This record gives sequence, structure tokens and C-alpha cells, in this order.
Amino acid sequence: MEQKFTTKDTLPNIGPHRDSDAGRIGCAPAPRGVLRFFICSRDRPAILRRCIEGLGQVLREASLDGQAICYIVDDSTRPEFSAYEHSIAGSADSNGLQIEVVDRTWQDAIYERLAGLGSGPLTLLKSATRKLGHGPWDLAGVRNFAFLLAYCYSNEDDLVVFLDDDILLTSAVYRGRFVEVDGAPLIRELMSSTPRGDLVASGTAYFGQVDGSVMDHLRLVSEDALRLLSRDSDGCDARDEAALLLDQLRLFPSTLPVQLAFAGARDSIEGPGVSGALLATTPASMYSHFLPLCYNEDWIWLALLGRPDAAINKASHRVLHASPPQQEIVSGVLDYQNIGEIVYRAVRTAIDDAPPGRTALEQCEETISADHFLSAKESLMREMRSLLDVRARIERSASEWPNEGDLRLSARSALAGIERYIEDAIVRTEAADHAALHLWFRHYLADIPAWRNLLDWARTRLCEDIETHGSSRR
Repeated sequence: MEQKFTTKDTLPNIGPHRDSDAGRIGCAPAPRGVLRFFICSRDRPAILRRCIEGLGQVLREASLDGQAICYIVDDSTRPEFSAYEHSIAGSADSNGLQIEVVDRTWQDAIYERLAGLGSGPLTLLKSATRKLGHGPWDLAGVRNFAFLLAYCYSNEDDLVVFLDDDILLTSAVYRGRFVEVDGAPLIRELMSSTPRGDLVASGTAYFGQVDGSVMDHLRLVSEDALRLLSRDSDGCDARDEAALLLDQLRLFPSTLPVQLAFAGARDSIEGPGVSGALLATTPASMYSHFLPLCYNEDWIWLALLGRPDAAINKASHRVLHASPPQQEIVSGVLDYQNIGEIVYRAVRTAIDDAPPGRTALEQCEETISADHFLSAKESLMREMRSLLDVRARIERSASEWPNEGDLRLSARSALAGIERYIEDAIVRTEAADHAALHLWFRHYLADIPAWRNLLDWARTRLCEDIETHGSSRR
């Protein structure tokens, strides 16, 4: 298929349908509209291809009525990676899944089309979204651009599904283990649990790598090592498993020790129970508010959606989070994540006591204060200190194992590096300005009405363009 790059005169004609009769009085409910998948990806074309191939297979197995479109939001920093992503679209199986690559050219065409909106909307557009392929990886900014695109090209009957490129909807081997995944019933479940027009989002739990922060993985792996070391010292299996975990911990921070979840794994009790790695939602939800530009942006967005604890649905089928090994963890990564963790905890605390009938967003706007951020910071620091306590308990438990000098040496080596890292993180977290974070978040809340205006204007402009010019890419 010939690649035709988008210009302001050839925006793709894959926007909202104008023939839906769902709102007509007396009509039966219209069937679900278009399934629109958005995958934000940077510099991982092989991983992306595997994700899309699995998605296409699952959609064929699900035998769904209607159209399915997958938008690759191409944040590639190198031309050869971007060209590879276009080749994925060009060679895709046409059986039920249309693929569009949203690249810099397409984004520039959209920005140019919106240039006449005025300084206010343009300022928010440029601050809330990120220019594709430029600067450090900023998933929140790229996802906000995908939000805008999804809203403009959807109507209220459509289901919008966001996928990370390392999510697999089909069975695969990961970290030496075969993981069975049944994606077809999951897609059907997401469709049924995400009612059109509602402020709602649906997600699921994951096999494979737990979708958590660096601190989450350190805590979970350390706690597992402690449990194994606390067993009967005559058990060879426990000793061997503990040794493997300690070897992982010893490599930190050059390699992140990760918590893995396979068959029979318990669901995570952290956060809302689902995440942006796989999330189905509605245009109304994306219109409600945008993603804050920080870590945990998906959890914060979910916390503010609809009525507290009533807007999130969790599917019964899992997918595989087949994340590649993490590169060296520098201190700046942990700082970034810890700030996002403070924001999420502050938001959750602010909306916990919302009275009946009030939305989470209304409650947060009215009640959130600097004290919520201070309390969240203190809570996070207590968890860091408790991890240091786990470290000390691991060392004591390892010393009680008879004739295991290598195990004790491995434990000391692993724990010394982690202790220094966490102690440094505690100092930096304590220095975080909770009042400044509160002010920053207040600015985010204040920008939400402008976000809604931006989406209204953008949808009108882009739909006018589609209807005026049409498109050769269908």
C-alpha cells in the first residue's frame, strides 16, 4: 500500500459518524460504534509489531460487528523507527483492523489547522500535549494528544481503548514461562462494561511484569525474599528462590528487580486496580479532564473520573504485560515517580469523603489543600522507611541460615546498595515542596474548563476539514 502522508488538506476521513440514530426517541439502542485503539509508542518497533499482530488476531477471534481502527501514535526519535511503524501499517492484515500511523506530519497538520483558535487554547494545547519525537519520553503529554485525537475522531457510540505497546492480548512465552491469554472475551467484556456516554473506564489486571513504580518493585521483591528466608531453614527450594531474588536485588540500580505475576497471582492492591497500560473509555470521559503531566497520570485521571469508586470497572480476563528488562535506574527517575505518587495520594485522600451525588472532580476542586500533599509526602516517606526495615529483617533472616555463607554475602551485597539508594530518596522526597505541588495541581484543575473548550473547538475544526477535503486514506 502506498504511503500517503497527511497534510492539512488530507486529514484522514476516519472521524465521527454522522448517521448514528442512537439519540432518536423511540429507536432501539444503536450497535456499538467504531472500536478505536490508540497505542503510544517510542523507539520499540519490534515490540509494537508484536502487540498489533496480537490485537488483529484477537479481533478476528472475537468476530465483532463494525469497524476497528488502530492508531499508532508515533513518538519515534529516529526516522528508521518511524519508517518501520509505517511499514507495519502498510503490511497489516486488512481482515477487520485498519491501522493509521499518527506521526509528526499528521500532528503538525492538526496543530496548523487549530492555529486560529487563539492564544489561550493554543497555550493549553502546547502545554498539555507533547510534540511527537522530540525531547525526553513524556507519556502523559503524548497520551493527552491521543485524548484530543480520539475525542475529535469519535462519537458517543465509539469505544476508545488505550494500549501500551508491551501489552499482549494473546498467549506468549515471557521470562521463560508460557502465559495463556484469552483476549477475545476480554474485548467483549470491555465493550459491555464501558457504557456509551458515561464517565467510566474499564481495565484489567496483568500477567507478567507488575505495572508499578521502581519503589513498588523493590518493596514487592524484597518482601518476597523476606518471606522465603523466614521459612524453615531446611527447605532447599526456599533457599534457592531467595538466592535468585537476592541476586536480582544485588544488580540494582543497573537493572531493576521486577515483580512478576503469573497464573494464580493475586490482584494488586495498589492504586485503582487498573491502569493506562490497557484502558477502555468513552469520549465523554476524555472530555471530562485531561491527564496531569506527572507520573501516575493515569491513576490520577481515573481517581477524578465520575463519582468516587463508581467509574472504574475491572474485567475478569487478564492480559500479558510483556515489558522488556529495565535499563539503569537513575535517581531522577525515582524522584519523578515519587512526586507523582505524592500527587496521587493527595488526590485520593481529598476525594475519600465525598458526599453522595458529588463527583470526584467536584470534591477535589473544593477540598484539596496543601495539607493533603504534606500528608501524602509523609505517608510515602513512611513506606520508604518500612522498606529499610524489611532490608534489615532480610539480613537477620539470612544470617540464621546454617552453612549458607554465599547466601549471607549475597544478601549483604544486595541490601547495601538498596539502602543507600532509598536513604538518598528519602532525603530528596523530604525536600519536595508540598505547597508548590498543591499550587501546581490547582493550576491543573483550573485548566480543565479550557481543555473542554479546546476539545469542542478542535472537533469542530477537524470535522469541517474532513467533510470539506475528504481523504484518500480510509
